[in-house]
Amino acid sequence: MWHSKQLKYKFLIVISLVIINIKTFAQHDSVTAPVNYFYLEVGGAGGYGSFNYQRAIFSENHLIFALGIGLSTYHLKDYLNKINPDIIVPFSVKIFYGTNHKIELGAGETYSSIVMADPTEYTPKRKKNVHSFFSIGYQFNKTAGGILFRVAYTPIIEFNAYYRHWACIALGFSF
Repeated sequence: MWHSKQLKYKFLIVISLVIINIKTFAQHDSVTAPVNYFYLEVGGAGGYGSFNYQRAIFSENHLIFALGIGLSTYHLKDYLNKINPDIIVPFSVKIFYGTNHKIELGAGETYSSIVMADPTEYTPKRKKNVHSFFSIGYQFNKTAGGILFRVAYTPIIEFNAYYRHWACIALGFSF
């Protein structure tokens, strides 16, 4: 169990560093799609709603490889009515195939830090977990950039033990 948690945290750290220090390694003349994607997602790996950023790090012909990160919250205040937001951060790796109309396959991990009541001290305490997810879907955005529309089936494996059917719809822009 401990080894599994260490592996998950190492994965999250590596993905975070890659996203922060990312440089497109595809040749400039082979990039045929937008590189940056911003979108609001309802459902999906971020829970009921999330703001997401995705960056294409490889694009050749009709194949795009991208990394993404999101941010979401369930509650801004805890059960004592004090500002103490729940934090949900999905990290993803996705492969797209197509031009304006793309098929998507992806996977990732969602880090959650949820405020709960400590049963012994009756004080707010954060419970931190990592959940896995997969995605298969459709994305529309023109190769010149602009409006982005996405819909996907995104099952979540909560606590890496319980399978939950989940889906998303997203709207945003790319450039």
